Amino acid sequence: MDPLMPVMVLLAVLAAAGLVYYSRLWRSLQTSEGISTEGFARPDVITACLLSLWFISLIAQSSGGPMQVSVSTIIASGVIYLGIVGFLLAALSVRKVAYWNLWGLRWPGWKSGLRTVGIGFLAILPIVAVMQWIAASLAGQGKESQPLLDFWMASDNPMHRLLIVGMAVFVAPLAEETIFRGYLYGVAKKYVGRAWALVAVSLLFAAIHVHLPAFAGLFVLAVALTVIFEITGSLWAPMLMHALFNALSLILSLTWPDLA
Repeated sequence: MDPLMPVMVLLAVLAAAGLVYYSRLWRSLQTSEGISTEGFARPDVITACLLSLWFISLIAQSSGGPMQVSVSTIIASGVIYLGIVGFLLAALSVRKVAYWNLWGLRWPGWKSGLRTVGIGFLAILPIVAVMQWIAASLAGQGKESQPLLDFWMASDNPMHRLLIVGMAVFVAPLAEETIFRGYLYGVAKKYVGRAWALVAVSLLFAAIHVHLPAFAGLFVLAVALTVIFEITGSLWAPMLMHALFNALSLILSLTWPDLA
């Protein structure tokens, strides 16, 4: 018997409880407006479409084989993502859009928000684990981890590992949440509605990581991050949850590689 099977059975039970929790959060959103999208306008539609097409082109280019990870590619990715964030902030500022209000960056309800992040994080972990395990089994790639995790586990250079921690725990959550949840989801929600925006942006978020066994898990993670954003009204919430998820992935990859 697979030694991970008892763990997966327990995770399946916890995943069912997590699904109940998130379904209740989703139902509660049906009677509320959620995050405001009033600051977005037609120029944002053009920007969002061009940015999405660029992401799709990157996905298509990377579909031919596994991504090669090195120190230079990690740094380049960080610079590119932060550059996109800087461009989006500048574009909104030029139009006098108060993005700190748009994304709830002042977060007056941070105390209750942190509680929501904690519960949401614990609720989504078993769902992601089960989805990733099922997808990996169906794809016949159960032992294939993401290239960045492979680089992390193979490296014995402390500076390289520190770079990965900085990218995974700080840069990626800040940049990806701003781009995907804050901007792309916000624009899409205003023009196509909450449900379609959630699905489309979550699919793009999962696909941009270009790792088939992780696709289903990343999709449900993206959905959870979006729901947490809507519930708390602050982009800090999904940023924190994203950072916790990435930090746990790094820890598990060293302590329990098969589960990671």
